[in-house]
Amino acid sequence: MERNPESERFVQVAQAEDPFTADALEAVLRKAGMAVLRTDHPGGSGVEALGSGWALPWFELSVLEEHVARARELVEAERLRLAEEAPEAERAAEEEERESETAKPS
Repeated sequence: MERNPESERFVQVAQAEDPFTADALEAVLRKAGMAVLRTDHPGGSGVEALGSGWALPWFELSVLEEHVARARELVEAERLRLAEEAPEAERAAEEEERESETAKPS
């Protein structure tokens, strides 16, 4: 059966508040062979942020309608994996920051 791109519909399956999470979720979906539509919403500032009520950037990931159920399963599993790794990643980042501070010349 031939695909008709005009009839294909993308459905949002995830939102992320930072580019690192968005990258990880997108990678999992693409690795599963899904076409991913990523929409990056830049953060607002000043009057724009006051008008929209949203000052921080955020990211949306959408897949073809036929893949929504599987995509949501993959997103949930990846979010759990990221949450489990968060304390270790935070410690590593703090250690790297301490090392860079001590390496700076006075």
